[in-house]
Amino acid sequence: MIFNPYEVAFSGYRNSGKTTLVTKLMESLACSHDIGYVKHDRHRFDVDVEGKDTKRAADAGARTVWINDGDHAARIHFGETEKFERLTSMQEVDFVFAEGYKKSDMPKVVVLDNAGEILAAELENIIAYAGASNQPPDSLEPNVPYFCRDDTEGIEALIMEHWAAQTMAMPLSGLVLTGGKSSRMQQDKSAMNYHGVTQTQFVYELLAGVTRDCYVSTRAEQGGDHDKESLPQIHDTMLGIGPTGGILSAMQGSPDAAWLVVACDLPYLEPLTLQSLLAGRDPFKTATAFRSAHDGFPEPLCAVYEPKARYRLCQFMGLGYTCPRKVLINSNIELLEQKNPRWLDNVNTPDEHRAAMSGMPGRSQVEVP
Repeated sequence: MIFNPYEVAFSGYRNSGKTTLVTKLMESLACSHDIGYVKHDRHRFDVDVEGKDTKRAADAGARTVWINDGDHAARIHFGETEKFERLTSMQEVDFVFAEGYKKSDMPKVVVLDNAGEILAAELENIIAYAGASNQPPDSLEPNVPYFCRDDTEGIEALIMEHWAAQTMAMPLSGLVLTGGKSSRMQQDKSAMNYHGVTQTQFVYELLAGVTRDCYVSTRAEQGGDHDKESLPQIHDTMLGIGPTGGILSAMQGSPDAAWLVVACDLPYLEPLTLQSLLAGRDPFKTATAFRSAHDGFPEPLCAVYEPKARYRLCQFMGLGYTCPRKVLINSNIELLEQKNPRWLDNVNTPDEHRAAMSGMPGRSQVEVP
């Protein structure tokens, strides 16, 4: 990707109708999506105004100028934009429409001019042609769909189908978080038994039923524990930052996968919990999570983290914030309501453990050592 995992470029001659087409698509999609737009201009452009404070600051030598009011903000950077700046600048939108970028390998809708002419340059990754006529010119590749430029509904459907296929091809992996030290519980929460097996095994089996592959997130010294040694593991490589370290350790090894992350201390989980989460998943967002039944904020430890969540988690970690809930609160996520308000109640203390055991079907009060 250049800007976002979901991006399409509209390439063609000047005055071929690219901007009109892109504008119509954005008008149709803006009610349901956060859209990013990028214009690649071969000619020099200037967004500053002579005599304004920002222009004076730039002329005085400022490399980056920021201006904002109550409703808008703009950042003007002088000099070449680096790859990593591009990658982080558009992660919080659902997808990006770009004009130009004909030499990139970005998926492209090639827009023909009124005479049916296309760019002479050799273009790669063309997903569609669009022109003024209802009939495609004979010179076009026969296996690439052609649309009249006015058929924005058809072009929109093709782009969304292209991204849906991209999502379907994306691996969905499962991660059981067990790396906590369980200091309040005074025993390993992952080894507790509410359902006839340990919580590690219980959550692992739930995740394994809905993901391509599944792993247990552990600290290295936990790897030989009896409830974990037979299961695939990912050892934390980022220690001392809580669940974020386990999530990032997994994402580092498989950066192109989406991760269904679930903590081990959720005894009220059931298959319907994960089915509801995946049914409501929006892969365009940074993550999909349930709203807490207690405070209304996102629940970060039963959530789907999309590949671009890695950028967001790292950004916050660099700013000194390692709480995944804080990341989700301040990110573009899909937030779902729980069908059962107890699904994500966790158990952290001996008293909570006793209450959970007595409330499980077929269980009686159990003393905790």
